[in-house]
This record gives sequence, structure tokens and C-alpha cells, in this order.
Amino acid sequence: MKRLYIETNYLMSICTGRTAQAHDLLRSSASVEFAMPAVCVMEAYKAFSAMRSAKEEFMAPFTSQTSDIGRDLGPHAQHFRRNLDAAAAALIAYLTESEQRLIRAIDDVTSLGRLVQSSAAVLGRRRPRLSDPADDIIAASIIEDATVSPTEAMAFFSEDAGFTQPSLIDAMRAARVEVLETDIQAVRTWCS
Repeated sequence: MKRLYIETNYLMSICTGRTAQAHDLLRSSASVEFAMPAVCVMEAYKAFSAMRSAKEEFMAPFTSQTSDIGRDLGPHAQHFRRNLDAAAAALIAYLTESEQRLIRAIDDVTSLGRLVQSSAAVLGRRRPRLSDPADDIIAASIIEDATVSPTEAMAFFSEDAGFTQPSLIDAMRAARVEVLETDIQAVRTWCS
């Protein structure tokens, strides 16, 4: 069986609706085991929380004006107020939908694939130095898992260009993990 390692950005592409194919691929690839470092679940929730805060912060100045605008009985003010109310409701619906997609994606990875734990050795070992410490742990967890429990074919997919550094690609190749291009089509091709 093939194994495809994924990371936080795979979940976030499903959560934000950037790559509709990502969730379909996760659910339909019976001949591919999806594996994801467990730290990615926490990182995805943190990324979603930051995204939610940014969207709510963007809307705050508009929604704080609705009561003042509501006092103006002119038709344009009333129309503007209705649009602000509709925008606030749409934001809530968008964030709810995004959170539900994230939860479904995490549930699917954990039920259809597996989470890769970060061992004490990984946490204490010198790792490929990427710009983000969490990415270091993700990469080291994948490399350790591929070394400890290899399978016929293994690949790693990330839409994050930080994972394309030559030192990381060399370390992945040494563990027999192919690093795929940062395009979901590369995953589709590899899985078929």
C-alpha cells in the first residue's frame, strides 16, 4: 500500500475551500494510506482561530456602526443597515461552514488514515532546519515514521513552499519519501 504524508496546509485547504479536490481525494483513495503528524491537528486549529479572529476584526468596525445607522430613518441608511446585518450573518455562516469542514477533514484523516506521533527522540534531535519550528517537528516526525514503518511507496505533499528546501528534500529522499510538487494534481497523479 502507498502512504501519503500530509501536513497542516492540506487540512486548511479543505477548511477554507481553496482545494475542493483535497477532501474528495482523502475520502476516495482506498489504495493510499494518508498519514499526518499529530501536531498538525493543533496547528490547524490554531490557524483556524487566527483566521476567525482576522475576519471578525475586519467586520468589527462595520458592525459597531449598525446601531447608529439604524437610528437614521432615511432609505439609504436603512438599506445600508440591512446590508451590514446581512454581511455579519454571512460571516458567521462562512466561519461555521469553514470550521465544520476542518472538523470533517480531521475526522477523516483520523478515521481513514492515521496520525503520526512525535516521539521524544524527534523532539530532542537535530532536525532539518526550516524557518518554522513546527515545520521542523512535522518534517522530523514524517522522516522518523517512514524510517520506522516503511511501506512500498511513500510521498509527502505540502502546499507550503517552506517544505521545498533542498536539505529537507534530501532528508526525505534518504527516508525513501518522495516530495511531491505543491499542486493537488501531483497528489492525484501519485495516488492513481
